[in-house]
Amino acid sequence: MNAEVGLFAARSLAWALMLAGWIALTHLAERYAGGALQAFALVALWLLALGAGASAAAQWAASRSALRVASLAAAGVAASALLAATQGAGFHALWLAAPAWALLLGLASITV
Repeated sequence: MNAEVGLFAARSLAWALMLAGWIALTHLAERYAGGALQAFALVALWLLALGAGASAAAQWAASRSALRVASLAAAGVAASALLAATQGAGFHALWLAAPAWALLLGLASITV
């Protein structure tokens, strides 16, 4: 029973990470992009990186500690890029945040 609760929590957090990425990147892309095409291109990059990251992460046979380190690194890059975007770096920082967030989501999905 305890393992089922942990699995449910991990899956819920992975879904929350995906929805939060979709909402946050879409909002920031609309706010900082020069036009609709740039905003759509950023979301398309995120979706492409999400698929590539999930495929690559599924084939990566790493230890749990290596997954934790990679997840923390991806989260750190995504968070710092999002912070930089909101504090003056603008749209260009989102080009780094999108693939980092997608990699984080791919790493989170292979743990469940």
